[in-house]
Amino acid sequence: MLKRGQITVFLIVGVIILFVFAGVFFIVSQFQKEDLGQEKTDLSLELAYKPQITSYVENCIEDISIPGIYLLGIQGGVIYP
Repeated sequence: MLKRGQITVFLIVGVIILFVFAGVFFIVSQFQKEDLGQEKTDLSLELAYKPQITSYVENCIEDISIPGIYLLGIQGGVIYP
């Protein structure tokens, strides 16, 4: 009869631990959502420069990739023979 009572105690303790972890997870996720809202206003400055950065990166890719593709075609698919 003692083992049955012992199992009940372990089940109750397990359920309590489960609820504590669920509560902590919920509270942490709420704080993270609030932090993301504050960072959203800071991103507005970065979005103003996004077209300039995108244009710069695209131009760099074109400047590097086009000669590389030509070299690849001239040498039959091998850049470093």
